[in-house]
Amino acid sequence: MVDTPLNLSSFGDFSKGSFTINYSDKGLNEKIANAVKQFGNFRFEFGEIVRSLAKYNKSIFNLVGSGKYAPLSPKYAEWKLRNYGVKPILVLDGALRDSLIEPRGDINPNTIINITNTSMEYGTKLPFAAFVQEGTSKMPARPFHFIDEARRRIIDQIIDAGVKRRVDKINQGNIDE
Repeated sequence: MVDTPLNLSSFGDFSKGSFTINYSDKGLNEKIANAVKQFGNFRFEFGEIVRSLAKYNKSIFNLVGSGKYAPLSPKYAEWKLRNYGVKPILVLDGALRDSLIEPRGDINPNTIINITNTSMEYGTKLPFAAFVQEGTSKMPARPFHFIDEARRRIIDQIIDAGVKRRVDKINQGNIDE
């Protein structure tokens, strides 16, 4: 049985102060599941996906100005400036950013990276991530962990390259992975 291969934003158990988002890109999930079912070991490709998403997250967290996000309330913006200086909209002290921009879980204890031959999990252990991602009654959602069309294309390319590499090896008579 193949594990669910794509869980890009596991944040743990909401009852413990964190949360989980499951991406519902049926086509992408099916593509990855089929590749894993046919060829088994996609650990390398899952690592490449995590590295790609970490790089993308770095650009999201470095966003100057409000960009696609609702601007900070004037009162909060003033408090943030006074207490933390000039920071990108998604950054207060940098803990959330830092937990999502390094593609190695051994560097930051708040980073979740679990990669097996047939599955991957990538996210943060920080409980307040849920408030930023989904918003609160006093703060609009500012989703930072998602797969947009550009990220989906990159993931598609990584999986396609992995499938092609394996097919080429089989065609060359080298079926050992």
